[in-house]
Amino acid sequence: MILTHDALQPVVARHFEGDDLIDTVTAICLAESGGETQAVNDNYPRWRPDPDSPYRYDYGLAQINSIHGFEAQRLLDDADYNLAAARRVYDRQGLRAWSTYNAGAHLPFMLSPLAWISLPASPGDEPPAEPPAGSGAPTPVIDRPRRLNVASDADVRA
Repeated sequence: MILTHDALQPVVARHFEGDDLIDTVTAICLAESGGETQAVNDNYPRWRPDPDSPYRYDYGLAQINSIHGFEAQRLLDDADYNLAAARRVYDRQGLRAWSTYNAGAHLPFMLSPLAWISLPASPGDEPPAEPPAGSGAPTPVIDRPRRLNVASDADVRA
């Protein structure tokens, strides 16, 4: 099952307190699993030398790593169990436990559609100045859409 932002957020809120943390963890889950409750990531492709590593798999919404010892099938079947496990990981390691947080890959998932309306334009995106009256130049009817500057992977690594 795939959970949307609106369906996932109340589940996150049952295990994390504070609007900022709830929004961040919701965004991390969406970046990690795409909201897919059954998401499994194999961290060691066949060509890698350590296929029996205890770090091999990540499970469910928050992509909880197998090293933590939670029940794998339950992490996939029970969103609350997955987020309770995420809370335990968070209590031990903080948000840095998730690579999507460290890389900033969660940031696009934190923005509501209204953010596109309320954010200021990026430098260089100012609409052109109105032509002088009587110059015969056409008046723009539609302004260019505003772009959102989100840090790229290269910016985050720097």
